[in-house]
Amino acid sequence: MTQGEGMEAAQAKPASLEPEVVARRLKRGERVVHPPRVAVSSQAECYLGRRVHVLNVYERCGHACSYCFAEWPWSPPAIVVRENLVERVERDLRRFYVGRRVVLNLGSATDPYQPVEAERGFMRRLLPLLEAYGASIYVCTKSTLVLRDLDLLAPYQHRWVGVTITSLGDSFSQVFEPRAPKPSERLKVVEELSTEGVPVVVRVDPIIPFINDDPEGLAHLVDEVASAGAKLIVASTLKLDRSGWIMDGSPSKPSWKRALSEALRKWGGEAVESKVRELYYERGELLHGYLVPPLDYRLKVLRAVKEACGDRLGFAPCKMGMEVRQELTTWRVDGEFGCACYMYRPAKIKKPRP
Repeated sequence: MTQGEGMEAAQAKPASLEPEVVARRLKRGERVVHPPRVAVSSQAECYLGRRVHVLNVYERCGHACSYCFAEWPWSPPAIVVRENLVERVERDLRRFYVGRRVVLNLGSATDPYQPVEAERGFMRRLLPLLEAYGASIYVCTKSTLVLRDLDLLAPYQHRWVGVTITSLGDSFSQVFEPRAPKPSERLKVVEELSTEGVPVVVRVDPIIPFINDDPEGLAHLVDEVASAGAKLIVASTLKLDRSGWIMDGSPSKPSWKRALSEALRKWGGEAVESKVRELYYERGELLHGYLVPPLDYRLKVLRAVKEACGDRLGFAPCKMGMEVRQELTTWRVDGEFGCACYMYRPAKIKKPRP
């Protein structure tokens, strides 16, 4: 695809409707801090569920990324604000986590700094609470809004931030992640956090076959984030569900979010869409409940990212199979394979001082 064609595709906007935001109160039995509800099939490969639990600040995400694998047909059609979230987090920490060493992942299924956070400000209340308990936290975001809380993040020891930069191209971002900040703005986030001493992992995720898997482009991305001060790169390929929900959507998919098939066609036409379908639905492998490209493709594209990292950056694949993990991971935590969620050994969660 030529640059002109890519820019023309990028100018095609998704549905003009803004995401609806609704509010509700958590019920008495609902937990906010908990193990992931979707089981990870290979505990040897992924820390999620063993040493990493989740704390999703919102339900659903307003960035409208067409490739997102953390939404399902039963996801709410609107962004859900849980009004009593902070109080419930404190209850969960006190009841279930004091004395334990786990990382709390703030962003496993939704961005804590998505646009609605600018108004609601839950993170301004959550970060001091988590620090009071000494919890180790991994904040995963695409948003520049995280810099609003730099005064809270910089002095706290047990935190690191993941910034997703899937491609440096604005045209890619406008087609596949239309409501997220521009990649150049996210690079500035990496730089500012790093300058203030906050460890940053950059997530190159997902690498979409035939779209952003060019080795030269990936190497350029690695160069840029290395110059910005990142310490670790974590990468994985596009993951698709077997039902076709991510690829094709359904009548329940909200009007403000385009299906991946539509984004693929806008980017490269029906030929590219067809190639992606064939790679996944005819030649793909089932891994952790999702379809991924064949092993030889995963090794090839992720090895290119690792080689670009060289000695400047740590590297780890994310849920790409044990063979890939063993061959390519360079980041270690206490001698074990590390990753974005488990970038450092977690501290023991403690009761706050009176």
